[in-house]
Amino acid sequence: MGYQAGKNIVAGAIYNTFVGYQAGMASSTGSTNAADFNTAIGYQALYSNTIGGDNTAIGNLSLYSNTTGCENTALGEYTLRFNTTGGQNTAIGNYSLYSNTTGHYNTAVGYDSLGFNTTGTENTGLGDQSLNKNTTGYTNTAVGVKALYANTEGYTNVAIGFRALYSNTIGAENIGIGLNALYDNTEGEGNTAIGKNTLTDNITGSYNEAIGGSALQKNTTGTENLAIGGAALYLNTTGNYNSGIGKNTLYYNQAGSNNVALGYGAGFYAITPSTGNVFIGYDAGPSSTTLVNNRLYIHNAAGTPLIYGEFDTGRVGIGTTAPGTAKLKISGGVLDMSTQKITNLATPTASTDAATMGYVDAAGVSGLTTVAVTTLDGVTCTCPAGAIIIRLAFGAADTALLAREASAKCYMGVACDWNATGMYLQLGNNSTGAHAYVGKYASCIALCAKQ
Repeated sequence: MGYQAGKNIVAGAIYNTFVGYQAGMASSTGSTNAADFNTAIGYQALYSNTIGGDNTAIGNLSLYSNTTGCENTALGEYTLRFNTTGGQNTAIGNYSLYSNTTGHYNTAVGYDSLGFNTTGTENTGLGDQSLNKNTTGYTNTAVGVKALYANTEGYTNVAIGFRALYSNTIGAENIGIGLNALYDNTEGEGNTAIGKNTLTDNITGSYNEAIGGSALQKNTTGTENLAIGGAALYLNTTGNYNSGIGKNTLYYNQAGSNNVALGYGAGFYAITPSTGNVFIGYDAGPSSTTLVNNRLYIHNAAGTPLIYGEFDTGRVGIGTTAPGTAKLKISGGVLDMSTQKITNLATPTASTDAATMGYVDAAGVSGLTTVAVTTLDGVTCTCPAGAIIIRLAFGAADTALLAREASAKCYMGVACDWNATGMYLQLGNNSTGAHAYVGKYASCIALCAKQ
């Protein structure tokens, strides 16, 4: 129906419907239309068709150039306008799949969606100008106005949201879900961005994972970063192999690499190019913008952490960020071993060093003094000048008293009153030598050591 509609259709062609000026005409010189099951409604719809069958073209110039393409659906002006042999395409919306020639299995819904596609296959564009510039790219999915707008050759990308993956040209296997997700990406591949403005500035960075509003937003070329949480790794641009889990983690990092932050705000103030750090806990890390490398912070607030470590030196601090030369330094408290031993101590070299009992008993002994007692008034046991008494024992003449005290020993600095008969022992230390006074039928042995 209409001027020259189906003009050159051959006898035997069946189940065709042509409505509109020159619809289904088969206009080439000597050409005929021998196809079946075609529907063309509109000015010059399916104008050039020869043997293509099972096509539906509704709209002026829809499927105009189609010759042998089959099973295409074009709804809207200029839809699939230049398609020749491409098949199984669906174009809904003016100018959708406008330039397609041989591409197959494409779906374009929305004004000018997949408008420049020529040979690309198995693409889906839902939304005005989605996948608009695609030419040869394949297996892309774009849902949203101007999603994957500039893509030309990129393949297997998924863009869901307004202008998601907008600038992508040849980048492949990216996933952008959310407003402006991966907006500036051109060549980066294997990225996943979920959330508003995630990986927005990424250009060539690859294999990044960003989940949460503005996560990795400023990244440009950084690769293999993981950001989970709003604004996680927000300022990162070129840093690689970072992991931030929690809102605002590693926020100020730009070029630092190999950092791990777990917990809200962890590593927030670690500035570029901080590298090789681990921050665990709420706000764990420096309390102001600081460059840190190869450090461990475990805490629930910014500043001096409960546990601090230095990966490059192997040193650990508890309650301090300055372990010095010690492998383990504890600040502000007592080390309680809960009755457990500390073993394998080295030989002490300073007055504040810990020592073993064996070292004190053996290495520190300077001499022995033995005094016999024959009077009732007592005796003084004396060590040489510059030494102290570290142990005192009673002799055989004191048998009766020893029976009343199972271990007749007393150590330096302890006063003892051991029996009811008035025996008294006082250990002392002075510049002329240590001494002890023993009363009541006693003899003594003094073990002395240098100070």
